[in-house]
Amino acid sequence: MKKRKFKLWYYTVSHKQALLRSIGRENSKNIDVYFGDVSYIELPTVMDGIEIVKPTLEDEVYINRKIENSNQKITVLNVGDKKFYIVSSVVKIMRNNLSVFELPFDIV
Repeated sequence: MKKRKFKLWYYTVSHKQALLRSIGRENSKNIDVYFGDVSYIELPTVMDGIEIVKPTLEDEVYINRKIENSNQKITVLNVGDKKFYIVSSVVKIMRNNLSVFELPFDIV
């Protein structure tokens, strides 16, 4: 995923969902990273190459200063020399051939 451009494709506060998408080119598939039950999000709308890494103790301290008493998963996205964060209960990585207007989940 380091060589692909990702965009914050969808985010809704009311349903606590976020979707990062890398559009497939030619014969490649889309890569979607879905987050459910999102309680905190700190990232740009466009990222060139992402690497999902395990949070360090420093990351956990940083997030705990932002939101208190969260038992949710901290997802750390390395983009170049910067770190970005999403705190959620659900993280799913999917490959698909969905069109630009389709989402890999239902909207209520």
